Amino acid sequence: MRNLNALKSDIKRVLVLGGGGAKGFAHIGAIKALEEAGIEFDCLVGVSIGAVVGSFYVSGYSAGEMEKLALDLNTRKILYLLSPVFPLHGIFSAKRLKEYLEKNLKVKTFEQTLLRFHTIAVDLTKGSIVVFKEGPIIDGIIASMSIPGLFIPFYYKNHPLVDGGLVEYLPVNTVKKLYPKSKILAIDVLRQDYPEFTYNSDIIKADKKNLKLHEVLINSLGYVFNPSFNNKDKKVRVVNIDTQDVAFFEFDRAKILIERGYSSIASNIKPIKKFLSRGLFF
Repeated sequence: MRNLNALKSDIKRVLVLGGGGAKGFAHIGAIKALEEAGIEFDCLVGVSIGAVVGSFYVSGYSAGEMEKLALDLNTRKILYLLSPVFPLHGIFSAKRLKEYLEKNLKVKTFEQTLLRFHTIAVDLTKGSIVVFKEGPIIDGIIASMSIPGLFIPFYYKNHPLVDGGLVEYLPVNTVKKLYPKSKILAIDVLRQDYPEFTYNSDIIKADKKNLKLHEVLINSLGYVFNPSFNNKDKKVRVVNIDTQDVAFFEFDRAKILIERGYSSIASNIKPIKKFLSRGLFF
């Protein structure tokens, strides 16, 4: 699946891993099926749990190795990684999760990954997408998965960043802007409808370093947790993985989610290969 020789100007195939909490374990099975089929990509873009799973893959883990790590993460271990904090900015700190990533990831920066890798976050004060593609890889992961109200926002250049899924849980539009000539295979593990709210940036106070929990929650409600790309775009193919019976935080159901991700891709391998091989890169 890896293409180690891709240049910045030669990104032809992009794999997108969407957000979805525990449902994102299905991404591991999807990657396993793509690996077995010998399908290569030039770039991987992940948001939220997709950023976490993607980071392990691009750092050198096989799908089998990632599956082993996922199955080892029972509820008790997950709760340990979610460090509780006094709830002014969020319920959990990413401190222990960061330590886990530092211990287990095989690379330190985006520049060291085995194929091009980007993570997606959102500037909470502007509602705009922030793309991480260079520098410390863990910064990009933590920013991308900092669910507002649950995790303390990740501060980058004095701006509070949160889970990219709040604006684009399946960041196809962002990838199309980055690589307009590329084919995009997007893995959707969420497939749910959410109500739309009006974003209100006025609630954010001038002192961005002292955002309160209620301010974070109110602003997060202003985003559309829904895909908004053109699903008839011939350069985009979305594979939906059915996870509707799995709750957002059911991390103890990794096995069945990985199996579903695998079967969903394996059953679509022929059309996926046809889609990726069609002449298109102009």
